[in-house]
Amino acid sequence: MNNICLILEYEGKNYNGFQKQKSLNIKTIQGELENAIFKLTNEKIKTIGAGRTDAGVNAEKQFVNFFSNSNIPPEKFSLALNNLLPKDISVKRSFLVPNNFHARYSAISRKYKYRILVDKNRSSLRRNLVFHCPFYLNFEIMKNEWLSIVGKHDFTAFCKSETNRKNMECNIIETTIDKKDDEIILTIKADTFLRGMVRLLVGTLLSISQEKTNKTLIEFIKNKEKNKFIFSAPPEGLSLVDVEYPKEFGIFIL
Repeated sequence: MNNICLILEYEGKNYNGFQKQKSLNIKTIQGELENAIFKLTNEKIKTIGAGRTDAGVNAEKQFVNFFSNSNIPPEKFSLALNNLLPKDISVKRSFLVPNNFHARYSAISRKYKYRILVDKNRSSLRRNLVFHCPFYLNFEIMKNEWLSIVGKHDFTAFCKSETNRKNMECNIIETTIDKKDDEIILTIKADTFLRGMVRLLVGTLLSISQEKTNKTLIEFIKNKEKNKFIFSAPPEGLSLVDVEYPKEFGIFIL
C-alpha cells in the first residue's frame, strides 16, 4: 500500500471542524475528504490530519496522509480529488511519503495565523477569513504581550475544558505580530497546542490591549486558572498555515 500525503487548503465556515463526527449529518473536512477518496478509489480509508482545526477555522496548509491500494499515481490524486471536493476545500499537492510518516505524530511543530480587521466597517470579501474588531486596539501593548509568551509554559488556563490531555506544557517556538493596512496579523509556532489554545490566547490579548485588565498574558498563564478575561476569539480569524516535519521525510523542501 502507498502512503499518500495531501496538502489541503480550506475555508472552515461551513464545517464543524476537521475531525469526522459520529453523526453523518455533521459536515467536517475529514468527512468530505474521505467521501471524495471513496468515490475516486472505491476504498473506505481513514485519513490522518496534522491539526484538528475547530469549527469555522481555516487552513492554508493542512497535511493529511492515508494508505491506498489504488494504481493512481500519488501526484495525480490532487487533480482527481479537486474534481470531487466542494469548492471550499482544495488539494494543493499530493505525493508519496514513507510508510512510517504520520501527519499528526510525525509533526515537530505547527504554525497558526490570526487576522484581525481593525476598522469601523466590516469587510464582505474577508468575512470568513478575519475577525472584525471595530474597537481601538493598542498595538504596542499587543506586541509586547504577544512576544512575551515565547518559551515553555503550562497553558492549563488556555485550554478548552473538554480534554483528556494530562501534560499541559507547550513550547512556543516563535510569535510574530504585524500591522498591514487595516489588519493586525498574529502568528504563533509551537511544538504542540492545546484544544482552543490559540483562540483563547488571542481573546485574552484583546482584553489586555483594550486595558480591560491589568494582568499580563504571562500572569494569566502562571495563574493556571480560568478568568473572566480569558475568552475565545471567533474562529474565522484563525488559520493553520504550516506544519513542520523532520528532514528525513523530505517534506521540508515543499
